[in-house]
Amino acid sequence: MSTAFHIYQKGINLVCKNQDVQYDGVYMFTNQRGIQKTAMIMPPDKPTSWVSIYGSITISQIGKESPNGGINEMGLVVEQTTLWQTEYPTLDERPALGELQWIQYLLDTCSTVQEALNAASIIRIGQSTSKLHYLLADRHGERAIVEFLDGEMIVHRENVSFPIISNTP
Repeated sequence: MSTAFHIYQKGINLVCKNQDVQYDGVYMFTNQRGIQKTAMIMPPDKPTSWVSIYGSITISQIGKESPNGGINEMGLVVEQTTLWQTEYPTLDERPALGELQWIQYLLDTCSTVQEALNAASIIRIGQSTSKLHYLLADRHGERAIVEFLDGEMIVHRENVSFPIISNTP
């Protein structure tokens, strides 16, 4: 079981994660500022396009632009674990991107958890291959857990004294 959690106490700000699947290789990528990007998504979805505002470091078993998690230069961290109950939103007017590119989009364009939540509301995860939920944390100690249940984005933020995600809601 993969697990990720955030600790923010007495000036200590840590995000920790384990991986429950063994891989022969994992890649670490640096992602530069000022790069024009477009989501890898097929019609009928309209792909999300953006310019990276922040640089980041990400980890992936798949390749660049599809991270399993990472941190940007402003201290925003986005991590994920599998959540089998995930149901992403259905096709609508919002531009879409994949569930891993969603992580890259947030790291590229947001500096805080609040900015990430605002950005997440104007895009949509479409054509997914993995069912995930996400842990977001920033350098100021703000944090949120984001899940997609019954096609709706659910944000757990209030009264989350020890945010932890694993493979259950």
